[in-house]
Amino acid sequence: MAFVRRKRGTFKWPAKIEYPIDNGNFELCQFTAIFNTLSRSEYDELTNSGDDFAYMKRLLAGWEGMEEEDGTPIEFNEENLKAFIEDRYWILGIIKSYGATFEGAPKK
Repeated sequence: MAFVRRKRGTFKWPAKIEYPIDNGNFELCQFTAIFNTLSRSEYDELTNSGDDFAYMKRLLAGWEGMEEEDGTPIEFNEENLKAFIEDRYWILGIIKSYGATFEGAPKK
């Protein structure tokens, strides 16, 4: 297959968030993150900025499958994004999930 240069856009990727629970165990929560495709220089600039909100706002274009405890969908907006940025386990999960996109397809 020929290489085809891809235009910038978005892509959906599984986000896995691990929350600590009792006895050294973790609860795995998952949703679909919609990531923006960033250039190398954009990504480097964001990771070095120290501004978590700007980083997440530029990295994420949206999400699917995020719900409140009562099952109400959580809308992707600045207010909710700011709230999730305060959750260090959520941030770590997003960073790991985005980092996984650089690893390529698993070998069979």
